[in-house]
Amino acid sequence: SGFNTVRTQALPVYNRTLERYDDVNLALLQTLLHLMSWNDDTNLVSRGELKGLYHVQQQAQKLLWEGGVLTRGGIQALQEMDDDLIARNLSPGGSADLLAVTWFLSHFPAGAISAD
Repeated sequence: SGFNTVRTQALPVYNRTLERYDDVNLALLQTLLHLMSWNDDTNLVSRGELKGLYHVQQQAQKLLWEGGVLTRGGIQALQEMDDDLIARNLSPGGSADLLAVTWFLSHFPAGAISAD
């Protein structure tokens, strides 16, 4: 399901953001926020149980509702969220892994997946 999440959610966000802002880092950060918002990251569950997962998802969704890193103060807000997660020993490693796959796949042309 991670591959499906990348293809249907993360890649579209990454590509749209990159096309609009022409900034790879901004596109990656915005995509990471999207992944943290909706991905049921088992690394977060392992470190902070469901409470930790829900905390990260809610904080990421809140930041996205405010425009994410694409607005004035967005990167600072993400840094503050990161500080909070470090203090809580929460690491969205699963979302980070999906972000790496997103970046990797973004370097290949879109097309049908062949079963051959």
